Amino acid sequence: MKAPDPDTNKNNYELIVRDLRQTSSRENGRLLLHSEQLSSVRWLADSKTVAVLAQDGQEMSVSLLGVVTGKREIVAGPAKKIKSFGIDDLGNVVVFSAGVPSQPETTLQETRKLRGFPVIPGTAAIDSDYFQDQLHDSELFLVKRKKDDERETTRLRAIGLAAQPIDRFVGNVNSLNVSPDGRYLAFEYVPETTPDSWQASFFVRAVEANGIKSPAWGLMEIATGHCKLAINAPSTGYMPLTWAEDSKSFVANTLAPIGSVWEQQDAAAGFHSLAGWDSYLHLFAVNVRTNVVSEVISKYLGFNKGTILWKKSDGEMFVPTDNGMVLRMKQIDGVWKEINRSARPSLKNGEAHDVIVSGNVLIGINEDIQTPPDLFIYDAKSVQTVVLTDLNPEYRDIFRGDIEKLNWTNKYGVPCEGQLIWPVGYQEGNKYPLVIMNAPTPGVFISDGTYTTAFPPQSLANAGFFVLMAEYTLSDDLIWDTSPRLITTWR
Repeated sequence: MKAPDPDTNKNNYELIVRDLRQTSSRENGRLLLHSEQLSSVRWLADSKTVAVLAQDGQEMSVSLLGVVTGKREIVAGPAKKIKSFGIDDLGNVVVFSAGVPSQPETTLQETRKLRGFPVIPGTAAIDSDYFQDQLHDSELFLVKRKKDDERETTRLRAIGLAAQPIDRFVGNVNSLNVSPDGRYLAFEYVPETTPDSWQASFFVRAVEANGIKSPAWGLMEIATGHCKLAINAPSTGYMPLTWAEDSKSFVANTLAPIGSVWEQQDAAAGFHSLAGWDSYLHLFAVNVRTNVVSEVISKYLGFNKGTILWKKSDGEMFVPTDNGMVLRMKQIDGVWKEINRSARPSLKNGEAHDVIVSGNVLIGINEDIQTPPDLFIYDAKSVQTVVLTDLNPEYRDIFRGDIEKLNWTNKYGVPCEGQLIWPVGYQEGNKYPLVIMNAPTPGVFISDGTYTTAFPPQSLANAGFFVLMAEYTLSDDLIWDTSPRLITTWR
């Protein structure tokens, strides 16, 4: 949970544990960890331990937190360069990626002398960008628990697609996910060379024509370091790979595998343009041993939906969809079919997203543009929904501007949409200044901006401004454009 600190003017983060056995009253749970950054939170199989990547000052570390005891064990780090990690169900195997300079140290020093670096008043005169902007490449490290419960960290040597050792990965290695049994590592990366067969994909050609290398999902056998493509399709970054709990299969939210029948079907359906490409994402299941790919859902955008639950590779899969609904899927005679679907949670205000499924119970986030986020729990058997938390009671006493949805077409004929926030205390006939800002994800509570560097729109409305939170649709020739002419699509 984001935890603003007015004294330091920074957004910190808190990891909270909430007892789900108590639902009769709203309460926010117990603090486990306070940090400048938190990510990749994962429960271990004992349901008593949580793994998390945390930042304290300039240092990053992977920690195991005892939910009952409050004990914190640092299993990787602290270091300034950890980017992502994965862990098995028992906490015995940890793999993390670390940033390394993409240029020699001497070149970096010359660059810093030439361009200088920013210094924040009141802080030491050090180059804070050194471990951020300059660490473009990545290395992988393996942390294993030994019999005496001590942990040993070694460099994980990878064998790439061309059967050659990889000294370092070009670019970031993200979304690390160790299989529950600790045998495999799934990760998102840029292959050392783009597979030859990918040049048959118009999507890959169009992206790389703009100087962007196509990332992929890799799959490594940890014991040997041998890597292969997890699925023969570029990754999209919308959703990490999710393992079945038996470690025999995983599920991926990607474009159709290159050269597959699904790619041919998408082309026949009109997929010849980068505009709207994410409407052609699929949900695929992949068997690790046989490499057999099966389509679970034809059109599925996993971003912001929630966490897929898949216990056995030959069993049922529970897939969150829009507004908290969950599809129960099962493979029958080689074809995935919908067995049934849950009812939508009955929420007083707003919608549901980021749902977690546990048996007949759903837990998720409830919010809309005027309703601050809270956690809810939904019991499919009793068809009852209970709001668990009261995370933002302060907003009951804060005046916020009314929000109106707008649609318009700019002078280039591109359809646009957005939300107009009216000034608090608006009086007809008076003139008010207008601020135009980038719109957040639809349905998200609007108070601060989508990015914490942006000015809070509701604060502007409270100070007497109109605020237009503008979204825009890009034409084909601009969709991957990073030049200044991109801003003209808003006009």
